[in-house]
Amino acid sequence: MYIGKTRSPIVVILLSIVTCGIYMFVWAYSVANDINKVVGKEQISPVLFLVSFFIPYLPLYGYYQLDQGFVKVSQSENLQYESKFILWLVLMLVGLGYLIACFQTQETLNKIWENRGGGAPA
Repeated sequence: MYIGKTRSPIVVILLSIVTCGIYMFVWAYSVANDINKVVGKEQISPVLFLVSFFIPYLPLYGYYQLDQGFVKVSQSENLQYESKFILWLVLMLVGLGYLIACFQTQETLNKIWENRGGGAPA
């Protein structure tokens, strides 16, 4: 059973802001790999997810795939998770969606790691 690295969602957001978005690319690639390992198949291509940040509206597909991966994992591991994609979509139209999606994505991954026996966020 794969247990990924726990990260503080606040630190992910702050590092993304401080590095002018560079950390978000590293984080997004890591998260795509993590969700693929958790689901057990390629739910989302890490390279496609990374490249999508340079094409308007394409990251929505990546976040949709992440959200669907979380739905699958929550069903198989009896975790409480409700799809957040519509919320992310609405917030992305206002300009806050990417930060909120990053925060909630990392928070959900941390819950999965904790449920699998991992530690608390670093």
